[in-house]
Amino acid sequence: MPFRLFLFCLLFVMHPLRADITTETLKVEEFNGAGPHGILVMNFENKAEIYDADTGALHGQISLGYGANYVEIDRHNKQFHVAETYLSRHTRGERTDVVSSYSFRNLSSEQEVMIPAKHSSGSPIRSYSGISGDGRFMLVNNITPAMSVSVVDLKRAAFIGEIATAGCGLVYPVGKRDFLQLCGDGRMQLISLDKTGKEASRTHSEKFFEMEQDPVMEKAVKTDAGWIFMTFKGQLFLVSASRDAQIAIKPLFTLDAEMAGWRPGGLQPIAYHQPSHSLLVLMHEGGDDTHKDPGTEVWLFDLTSQRLLHRQKLEQIASAIEVSQDENPLIYTLFIGSETLDIYDLRKGRKIRSIEGLASAPTFVMNL
Repeated sequence: MPFRLFLFCLLFVMHPLRADITTETLKVEEFNGAGPHGILVMNFENKAEIYDADTGALHGQISLGYGANYVEIDRHNKQFHVAETYLSRHTRGERTDVVSSYSFRNLSSEQEVMIPAKHSSGSPIRSYSGISGDGRFMLVNNITPAMSVSVVDLKRAAFIGEIATAGCGLVYPVGKRDFLQLCGDGRMQLISLDKTGKEASRTHSEKFFEMEQDPVMEKAVKTDAGWIFMTFKGQLFLVSASRDAQIAIKPLFTLDAEMAGWRPGGLQPIAYHQPSHSLLVLMHEGGDDTHKDPGTEVWLFDLTSQRLLHRQKLEQIASAIEVSQDENPLIYTLFIGSETLDIYDLRKGRKIRSIEGLASAPTFVMNL
């Protein structure tokens, strides 16, 4: 058959099929939330992935700039805020740092504010940033290696200024416009902001831990009463601030009081369940200097009675843990060296499902 005749026949056969093709209209899907078991997972691929833990479905993802360490969830204004870095030549060139705001509704960028090009990034640390209690200001930790904090007014989309914090670092928001910092001499620092976001006052606590003997981890968890900090050996402290800008430090108890040879560890080693006022901790068998080791068990503590209630053995080692904040809580665990998130029923004490195919090197998991 001549080629031209063959081509004509082929077009004739295909022609009727073209009439059945409906023109697709491009649109942006809207995200309406995933209920009490919606979660967001951070990773080293500069993405934030949103999942429904009840079904394992991926609802969407936010592409973030380089060095995005943690997404701050602003539930009141229905936004995500994150400190990011962009380089003009992708892996080199002029550096630009911004605080970007993304919409809950469609995960798109809504605004960005330029900040000094020195925000902390690298090894994942949750408290490199934070939002003030009134939701007005984004606080971003800087290391050059000098320590400072950049303040962004989220409502006005404006950079307010930089606060020098020599000897103290990280961000732990308390009250309406105050934040705590850990200091290298074993103390806490409290900085109060005025209504414009400028520093109004600062104060220090008494020394409450020994840096050489048993230092405090920077991996704290927030409760209604303040922040719970934990030392390498498992000593717990509750740190809070009063309205007159005074720091209160209350020793709680030691995690391994009932069984020697166990230590807390991981990137995100503790989680707080507000309805039951309980603390969940990733634990592993180990000695000194094993605070980065992943957990093999989750220990559940009642903070009121200061008793160990339950030990959940994990099917896979975990470097991060979170718990949902409802009456039927789920425990979420992941390991930075895996692409799987395991989900356990806290009440029943068993694993109920896994979510496979996370972006590589997942770091943190958080409730939406």
